Amino acid sequence: MQSIAAMYTNEDGLVKYREFCRQADESFLTGSDLNLEVLPCNTPAPLDRTQLVIETGTTKSSDAATLKDMLTRMRTRVSGRRMDIYGFFKNSDASMGYKRGITREQFSRDLDRLSLRPSNEEFTLLCDAYENPATKLINYAAFVADIDETSRLKQSGQLYFDRMALAQ
Repeated sequence: MQSIAAMYTNEDGLVKYREFCRQADESFLTGSDLNLEVLPCNTPAPLDRTQLVIETGTTKSSDAATLKDMLTRMRTRVSGRRMDIYGFFKNSDASMGYKRGITREQFSRDLDRLSLRPSNEEFTLLCDAYENPATKLINYAAFVADIDETSRLKQSGQLYFDRMALAQ
C-alpha cells in the first residue's frame, strides 16, 4: 500500500487522487494482462480514443457546408456568451444512465433552453450528423466538443472527460 501511495504522492505530500483513478480506470479498459492484483505498480498503457469511441452520424456532401456554417454560428454564440452547455445535455441524459446519448426531443428542448435551436430543416440535419443509427440517440458529447471552444471533450488521441469532472 505504501508503494502505491508513494507513486501517487506529489512533492507537497498530497495524493494525486485523480491521476490514480484515471490510471485505475484505464487499466480495466485496456484488456491487457498486467497482473495488477499482484503487481499494483504496473502502469497500464494509455488508450487511444479511437480504440474506445466509434464516431457515428452521416452527412451528405451537399449538406456539409450548411452544417459547418450552422456549427460556426452556434460556436460563436456559445463562446460570446461564455456558456457552459454540457450540463444542460447531461441533465437530459440522467434518465438513461449517462450514456452520452439523448433523444431528438430532449436535444430539441435543450437547444431551446440554450437559445440555440436552429430551423426545422437545420435541426434535422444536425440530428442526422450526431445520431447513432443503432440506438437513434443524439451523441451530445460530440456536439458539445464541436461547438464549445473551452470543452475538455475535444477529439484527440487521448481519452476525453467532461471539464466539470476535472478540476486541476
